[in-house]
Formats: sequence, C-alpha cells, structure tokens
Amino acid sequence: MPVLKLFAASVVFLGLAQIVSSQERVAGQVRVIGQNGVVLPVSPSDQPLPSSLPPEKLVGTVLLPNGEPAANAPVLLAFLEVYGDVHTDAQGKFELLVETERLVAKLGKQEWRRVSVSSYLKGFGIGFVVLRDVDPYQPLTIQLVEDVTIQGRILDQQGRPVAVAEIVCLNINDAKGNLDGFLTAYRDSPTRIHSYRQLSMRAVSPLVQAALLGGKETELFRVATDAQGKFTISGIGCERTLDVLVKHPQIETQSIVVATRNQLDARWKLGPPNAETKEDLEIGMSIPLVYGAEFRHLASPGMSVRGTLTSADNGEVVKGMRVNAHMRSGATASGKSGVDGKFELSGLGLEGELTVSALNPGELPWLDGTLKLRVNSGSKSEGTILENMDLRLDRGVVVSGQVVDEDGNPVSGHVGYLSWPGNPELKKLASGFRSNNTMATSADGKYRIVVPHGVGVLYFRARDESFFSPATSDDFGIPIPKNGVFMSANRGGVFPEHFSVLKRIDPAADVSQVNVDLTVSLGTQVRGNLVAGDDTPVRGFLAKGLTPLTPSIRDGDAFSVRGLKPGEKRQVYFQTLDQRWAAVKEFSLPSDGEPKPETVRLSACGTIAGRLADSDGKPLSEWLLTLTSSGSAAAITNGNLPSEYLSLTDKPVRTDTDGYFRFKGVPANVAMEVLATPDPGEGDGRNQQLVKSVRIRPEQNLDLEIVSISVHEAN
Repeated sequence: MPVLKLFAASVVFLGLAQIVSSQERVAGQVRVIGQNGVVLPVSPSDQPLPSSLPPEKLVGTVLLPNGEPAANAPVLLAFLEVYGDVHTDAQGKFELLVETERLVAKLGKQEWRRVSVSSYLKGFGIGFVVLRDVDPYQPLTIQLVEDVTIQGRILDQQGRPVAVAEIVCLNINDAKGNLDGFLTAYRDSPTRIHSYRQLSMRAVSPLVQAALLGGKETELFRVATDAQGKFTISGIGCERTLDVLVKHPQIETQSIVVATRNQLDARWKLGPPNAETKEDLEIGMSIPLVYGAEFRHLASPGMSVRGTLTSADNGEVVKGMRVNAHMRSGATASGKSGVDGKFELSGLGLEGELTVSALNPGELPWLDGTLKLRVNSGSKSEGTILENMDLRLDRGVVVSGQVVDEDGNPVSGHVGYLSWPGNPELKKLASGFRSNNTMATSADGKYRIVVPHGVGVLYFRARDESFFSPATSDDFGIPIPKNGVFMSANRGGVFPEHFSVLKRIDPAADVSQVNVDLTVSLGTQVRGNLVAGDDTPVRGFLAKGLTPLTPSIRDGDAFSVRGLKPGEKRQVYFQTLDQRWAAVKEFSLPSDGEPKPETVRLSACGTIAGRLADSDGKPLSEWLLTLTSSGSAAAITNGNLPSEYLSLTDKPVRTDTDGYFRFKGVPANVAMEVLATPDPGEGDGRNQQLVKSVRIRPEQNLDLEIVSISVHEAN
C-alpha cells in the first residue's frame, strides 16, 4: 500500500501534530511533509505508529498460483458487507479507493483491521489478505491458491442419505497455507482449537465467500444436498479450514470444520483426551468435528420445539420477540414470535439440557424470559416435536439515554444489565431474568434497553475499548467483596475492568421509563509501540496488564496502557503471536504533565524446562506450573489473588507422567518465579508453591533438571 495518510493518532507520537499532514516512502525511507511543504527528516526509530484509521487507497496485484497475473479478477474489500469492489486489469493490477469514514463508522477503530481484500477466479481458491497484516508502505499482493474440491455426504444414524439438507458456509481460515499447526493443536487441545485459530490463523468473512462464489452479497453462501445426501463446494482453496453448519428440520443442526486437505479425517487422530481436555469437557466445552475434504457426516436425529409467548399481566399474546433455543451439546436454533405469539424452532438434539429464551429486540416493552429443562426421549409429546414451551413475559423498565465521552462525543458500543441477586423484584418475575441481552448504541450514541425494576447495574462496553479507561469497583454502587468480583444473577461473576462504564440504577416498581446518560472516561493513558529486537515489524501481540485484569490480543505494534492510577506501578507483559519476542515493562503516570509515548524493544524469547519431583525424587505428574513475575509467591501467601500478579505464560503448563515440563516464549532479562499447584480446580489459587526463581538470557534454553518440592506444603 504505497500511500497512507498520516492521521492525528500517529503524529502525536512524533510531536508534529500542528504541522504534519501526510507522509510517503521514498527510496525505502519515510519522509514526512508538513503543511508548508517542507520535508521533515524522520529516522527509522521515529517512524509513526500505525494509524487508528484505515488507508484511503489500496494498490496492488492479483496473481495466479504460478505467479502470473490474474486478469479481470474481482477484488473485494469486505467484512460484514462489501465496502468496495473493482476488477484487475490485463496485468492483474488494481486500485481501490477506501471510504475510511464509512468503514470506521461501521466497524470502529479496531474492528476495521479484520476487513479482508479478496479475489477469486474459477478453478482456483480464494486469495485474500487482512488489513491488519498489510504493510502500509508496500503495494498489496493477493495470491490465488490451488483448489481442493470439498465432497461431503450427509447420512442419518441408520446410514440413509439426508436429501435437501442445507450446508451453510461460514468463515474460511488460513494459516499461511499449511494445516500442520492446526492439526497438531486439534490433536493436543481439541476443546481449545478456537484459541489456536484466533492466534495463528486469519479468517475471511463468509459474506466475502458468498459474493465471490456467486451468492448474494447480503447472505451466506450455501448449497443443498442431493437425493444421495451429497454436495460439493469449490473455490475455498487448499490447506485451509471451512466452518460449516449442517441444517435440516429432521436432524440436529451441527457445526463441523472441513480441512481442505485430501484423505484426512482428524477425528481419528485424537486419541484419549488429556487431563486439560477432560476438565474442559466437564464444564460443558465440546470437541468440534473436523473432517478432510472428502467425508461422510452421520447426523444425529433432531427435535423441534413449539411454544407461545404471552403477557404475565393479562395473557395477551406477545409478538415480535426474538426466540433462541440452545442445547448444551452446542445445537442452536433461532426465530421470532409471530402475530399470534407462537414460535417453532427446529434442529435441536433429542437429549440434554435445553434453554429457550425470549429476547427483546430493543423496541418492545417486555423483559427477556428464559425456560430451562432437561429433555430425553420421554419428554416429547409428538414424535420429535416438544410442545408447550410457553413463556409468560413481564413488562420491564425502558431505560434510554446517550453514551458520550468526556468531551461530549458519542461513543459506539453495547449497553447491558447486571441483575443484583438481592433485588426482591426479581422474585416476582414469571419467567425469571437470566439473559445477557445487550443493545447496540446508534451512531449518535443513543440506546434503549428494558430491565427489571429495583436495584441493578447498567453497563456499557465501548466498541473501541482500548481508547478508554475501564470502570472501577466503586462504580457498581453496590458493596462487593474485596476481590472486586460482582456476582450478578444473569451473568455470573464479573470484574469492573470488563466494562467501560458501570452505573447503579434503582427504578421504583411503578416506574415504566427512565433516562440514564452514560459518560465514558478518556482517562490518562500511556501509549506506545513495540519493536522486535531484530527490527522486524510486529504484526500482532499478546499483552497482559494493558488493563488491570484482562489479557488482550492486539493487531500491529501499537498499545495503550489504561486505567493507571496516580502512584501505581504496573508491569505489562508483551509477547508476539509467534512467541519469538517478548518483554516486561513497568509503567506509571508522571507526577506532572501528560505521559510521553513509549517504545518497548522486545528481546528474543527462550525456554525453561525441567522435571518436578517430591522430596523423595518421585516425579509429580499432572501438576500445573505457571511462570510469574518475581514476588508472586509472597503476594499469594499474604492473601493477594492471582490477578494481582503478572503471569508470563499464555496458559499454565502441565507436567507429564515423568514430571517433565517446558515453558516456551519466555521473556529474557526478567526476574521470574515458577509456581506449581497440584489441583487447579479447587481453591482460589493460594495453594501455589514456589518452585524456582529464574532469569534467562535472550534465546537461552534453560534446563532446570530435577526440581524437588515438599508436596505437603502445597496442599
């Protein structure tokens, strides 16, 4: 992308906000041009941070898999919808103007980075890049890939073909053209494969696929099975994954993953689940089905539910409510109550825990209602149809207002409600209030939501939350425990740092409407960028400590430390997504004036390995080990919670049968502690025991050999 406007967020870091208007790259160097036309020198270390706005123009080339230009190929800029489209010329080149204001208004200052630039020609797989990966100073190259035709067949449990089943295509995910990492992650941590895809794969929106492959731009791409239950899909490309929904009124709607590599059926590569996977399954997580490009899927029989929505006051029918049904197995169905208040949802499983929820779309006066029950073969009153799933709905309080920042500018995001278990009004509701149904703000920051009478907490989460300071415990307006957790009746335990605004409300029982305006705090933030030790660009990173609680994944190399209090010293852990570079940096607010932008140079990561044993030398298997900042063990002993120290690993590692453990992606030149716990599923984390204090050099592979601990001290 050769041209990139220099936006205000970038020039602030250069100290040139009053004079800089544009930038360009000449002979491999950046030059910054002031409003008076004077060229200002910029050293490589002073190059501006990535803009918070998209580029105004995309220039590039579409190539065939063999490197030849792809002539007259469509090029789409799209995510939730198509934002621009052109065709390549005879040399495969294209130029696409970007409506930056429209893009940001639709998606926000962060989400636009997920927009893809895609192209397709019949006979090949879709080529795409995501804006977060685009070099702002280089022309764009989109390479089409070799294709692998997906050939599937849907059968019922008796092996009979399911005709006219609907195959709905969702995201296409790519990991640099090689599925080995995905398949390894699926084998080792199948319940957490979504984490691998988030960190290591890039997705193209299913709407892009539909627009390129001949569907309607506003609908998902879908095909139907023939009389033999067969279907084919072309154009996805080799060495990718495609998320697919299989739907039919008489079978359970199921999500499957198709890996576009021939002769693969990854289900049979799983083997016995490890301890981590067993724990995940116990709390309701599931293992997705992964098939190769040629497969047969045995569909489970399905069930439909029918019911009616009525008013709890007078029995009148309630129309226009969204109705969702969910089985713990993962099957879902959605619809809407008709003019007679009735609904019917299909594609649910025959056995398990069923939840049916009536959800207010925003403009109705009704509270959400929820019905839960355990269904089995004896629950169905007519074949595979479960009748009389009726809900009586109460009228609530219509809360409306506007969300703005401290300067009065509207802020986009979602408004929700946390019900307080001590609110006596909740006990009066006919169908309870257990939903977490949020409402999006309009372009001018206005919102409308229906909540129960009595004490509760209104919350707002900004779409571009990294630009604002998080809420604090005091904002709940209700006494909460020392650990800062608010136990809501409809969402469970939450921390204030999860939200941009929290506000207690207490509408009286005879009130039907209230106005509550919300103000988002801009706060004092420390902004900056990351630089890898070998000066390679940082395309994305994992950070812990940018907010007081929640780890986050960020695109590019720009960061913002939020919620710092005067006198607070906070450590932040940065690690690139490939786990090659990392650093720990301490941040604080200056005693006077605004904080200056910070540049953090990352060091090459190393590894720490060893074997954990008891005092008699017996290996300790199935223990969880974490790598934390120095002083963590003492902090836990003194009663601090785990969230009050800095974890330096993406997740704990578990010792094997020989007590062996290994940390990778370990930051260098940082004082650290290895902590161990035998039973992470119980207690509050205070049973962790110090194993070793360590510090490594860049790229060092440290072997601790055998580390002994006294087991009784940890229990």
